[in-house]
Amino acid sequence: MKKYYNIEIAYNTREMINRVDDFRMWLYDNNIKHEISSVGDFVHFEILLSSDEVEKVNNALDIIVWYDSIANK
Repeated sequence: MKKYYNIEIAYNTREMINRVDDFRMWLYDNNIKHEISSVGDFVHFEILLSSDEVEKVNNALDIIVWYDSIANK
């Protein structure tokens, strides 16, 4: 069974705009159904996922969007 997951990403710098666009393209390339909306400096994603796709998308977010925000422990 699939359900929608939501995420909001800041869209307020050139770097974040590029990251959001790259993530959106990754979703398209991986045939993951999603909807996008934006307001102000944020982009809102609704992503339809099965339970086994959640980790794949989280990993993509870590690599594409959050890579310089993750602290190595």
